[in-house]
Amino acid sequence: MSSADAPIVSPYAEFEPPEILSRNLQVGARVMAAAQAFALLSFVFAYLYLRTLNSNGAWRPRHVNPSAGIGVAFVACLVLCAVAYLVGVRRLGDGTERDWRIAASAALVFGLGAFGLIVAQFASIDFGPTSGGYASVFIGWNAFYAVNLLLVLVWLETLVAQSLHTHTQHVAPESGDVSAPFAVMRPAGDAFAVALSVAIALGILGYVLLYVV
Repeated sequence: MSSADAPIVSPYAEFEPPEILSRNLQVGARVMAAAQAFALLSFVFAYLYLRTLNSNGAWRPRHVNPSAGIGVAFVACLVLCAVAYLVGVRRLGDGTERDWRIAASAALVFGLGAFGLIVAQFASIDFGPTSGGYASVFIGWNAFYAVNLLLVLVWLETLVAQSLHTHTQHVAPESGDVSAPFAVMRPAGDAFAVALSVAIALGILGYVLLYVV
C-alpha cells in the first residue's frame, strides 16, 4: 500500500480500547500514590524517632512555633479541594460537563490555596531545620509535600484544560476519531481521584502530627 492509499488519521484519534485506557490510568495512579507514600512516610518515621529520642530535650525548643492559623487554613483548603473534586468526578460521564468543570476548577483553586499557605508558613517562621528535631521534620515535610501537591495539581490542571478542549475540525467517521472526547475523561478522572485522595490524606496526617499531637 502506498502512502497515498493510507487512511487519514486525526491527530486526536484514540486507538486504545476504553477498558485498556482505564486500566492503564488506574495502574499509573496507584504507582503515583505509592510514590507519594514512600516519599512522605519517611518523615513520619523521622518524626516518631526524633520525638521519642528527644536528644538533650531539644525536640521542640520554645521558639519553634509555626502559625496555627495557617495550619488550620491549610487543612481546610485540602478538605475543600477533596470535597469539590469528589463532587465533580461523580458528574463525569452523565453529560453534565459544565458541573464537572466548575467543581474541578474549584478543587484546583483550593489546592493552589493550600500550596500558597505552605509558602506563607515558610515566610512566617523564624526557625530553620537545625532548630531541633521538630523543626527539621517540619521543614522537610512541608518542602516535600509542597512539591508533591504541586505535581498532583498539575495533573488536575491538565484535566480541566482537556475538558475545555473541543474539536473544531471535521473528521471523517472512518478515521477512528473520538466523536465525544469528553467521554474518555471518566477513566482519567477516576484515576486522578486515587492520587488526589492519597495526597489529601498525607496532608491531613502531616497537619495532625505537626500541629495537633
